[in-house]
This record gives sequence, structure tokens and C-alpha cells, in this order.
Amino acid sequence: MNSKGDWKLAPVYDLTFSLSYHRFQTTLITGEGKLPGRKQIIELAETFDLKNADAIIDNVKHVIANSKNHAQGCGVSNASIVLINDALSAIAD
Repeated sequence: MNSKGDWKLAPVYDLTFSLSYHRFQTTLITGEGKLPGRKQIIELAETFDLKNADAIIDNVKHVIANSKNHAQGCGVSNASIVLINDALSAIAD
């Protein structure tokens, strides 16, 4: 929310990997915390009048599919890479 009280959609990184102890998203996406997917993301995009949500989701999925090499280059452990990729892949399905 800005200083005028206007709300806008947060950057996508606020909606990504944040699993809690019980494997729920700690950030609900339109009320879904266990397996938020394309349906919930589209609903959220419509709420905030975000255009081209399908194309954005497809682009993010492409980045996720190629993220393993980037993560390894940054020193992320293989166990974390698997956990994160599994969670992120489930979000956009």
C-alpha cells in the first residue's frame, strides 16, 4: 500500500517459496495455502487487474525449469534445490 492508501500487487517473489513446517505456503494465495496453483494466481491477477497473467505464469515456469543451474552456481545445496523446485513447480500448475 502506498502513502495514498492505494494497494497494488506485490512483486512475484513475494508469492514464491515460503513453505512452513507443515508444507503449507506461509503466504496464502486467494485463500489457498497448501497447493496454490494457476487458478489461484489467475484469480489474484484478476483482482488486481494484472494483464497477461497466463503469459507471466508461463514465463516464470520456464525460469523455474532452468533454475537448477543458477542455484548450483550460487552454492545452493542439492537438497534445497529439489525442495524449492518441487514447491515452485506445484504453484504454477
